[in-house]
Amino acid sequence: AKDAWKRFQLMEWFKDLNRTNRLNEVGEGLIGDLGVDVLLKSPFASKLEKLDLKNNDLSDNAVIALSKSEKLKQLLSLNLSKNNITDAGAKALALSSHLGKLKKLDLNFNRIGDEGALAIAKSTSLSNLESLKLGQNKIGTAGAKALNKSKNLQNLVHPIFGFY
Repeated sequence: AKDAWKRFQLMEWFKDLNRTNRLNEVGEGLIGDLGVDVLLKSPFASKLEKLDLKNNDLSDNAVIALSKSEKLKQLLSLNLSKNNITDAGAKALALSSHLGKLKKLDLNFNRIGDEGALAIAKSTSLSNLESLKLGQNKIGTAGAKALNKSKNLQNLVHPIFGFY
């Protein structure tokens, strides 16, 4: 029943953030995978334009859930830096049909390798990205080259591996 109590607390907190117009602060409470699940089941998810979940101890499961959620169609900015995201999470984001409006995606400090980088490079749904951060991952030469040559990532205004 610990989970149920935690879910209830998270939901109350999300309601409070919504009431005070601070929904984009949702990730500041270390919500983890469970919190992402609660958020995506809530009516608030569809209001989000910015979602900052950096340093939230998220696994690929949370990222896959985010990628599959129709409620995130309005999202312009997604920060997933400093989590435990691997190629599986990166692939889910790359294949998502709901993240087409995204202009900013921050995946710095995760565990994404060449496979994830290749998927992102091939992604047609992430073609509106203006900022894509993939620094401090496990991406090698093949992944970096694919990202560099990507026909889909034409709108980037920042270097993918730069610090800014």
